[in-house]
Amino acid sequence: MTQTKKKRRRLKGATLWQRIRRWLRLQYLRFLRSDASPHKAAVGLAVGVFIGIFPTFGLGALLAVGLAFLFRFSKVSSVLGSAIMNPVTSPFFWGLSFTLGSWLTGVKVGGLTEMLDEGKIWSAAGEVIWTYLAGNTILAVGLALLFYLLGFKAVEAYQKGRQLRSPRSLPDPSAK
Repeated sequence: MTQTKKKRRRLKGATLWQRIRRWLRLQYLRFLRSDASPHKAAVGLAVGVFIGIFPTFGLGALLAVGLAFLFRFSKVSSVLGSAIMNPVTSPFFWGLSFTLGSWLTGVKVGGLTEMLDEGKIWSAAGEVIWTYLAGNTILAVGLALLFYLLGFKAVEAYQKGRQLRSPRSLPDPSAK
């Protein structure tokens, strides 16, 4: 039996959480093992996180790769960063963005429901959009900065450890 069939059989019986955990670990290792410098990997991750959280309507990964190609930072880490927004995390980020935006702009949810009751649908929609975008922008920038710092430290530590583990070149015996 080949290695791939053994792996498939092993994964077939795995629970959903085991598969998710394995996938996340694989993505983390891809990020660490990229050949990019710590700065380029961290910039790619940060840009991906920003684009992933910002409302791009499903185009986050494409935009992240396009920017990575244009500005020459890590494409792998930018795509990984954009995966922060997914069906599991989206409701959390939407709620947090609106809450943060409501706090920043002073718009109260009760005021929006009154506007809807009065038939001012477009005014309420405008308030919701601006409130959401204000909170979302702050959240996206803050998390992008946090992920830059974490990504830089992680790649830097991994590359230093790899240098320590690699066999050092032996001195040339013919050179005396």
